Amino acid sequence: MSASRAEIDINNLKVALEKALESDGSPETFTDAISALKKIPISIDLLRKTKIGQTLQDLSLIHI
Repeated sequence: MSASRAEIDINNLKVALEKALESDGSPETFTDAISALKKIPISIDLLRKTKIGQTLQDLSLIHI
């Protein structure tokens, strides 16, 4: 089974967020990625598959 376009986009944004978290990225990097995520229809299934929620939780714990 191939990944949907939304799943690919979410995974790409997740990787970008994780890299930014590791390198103490700029606020614009996080804002841009979150803005892009807001435009993607995310189902519970996609949340589970991509685990983007965990990455966003990590972001909120570090940058609050």
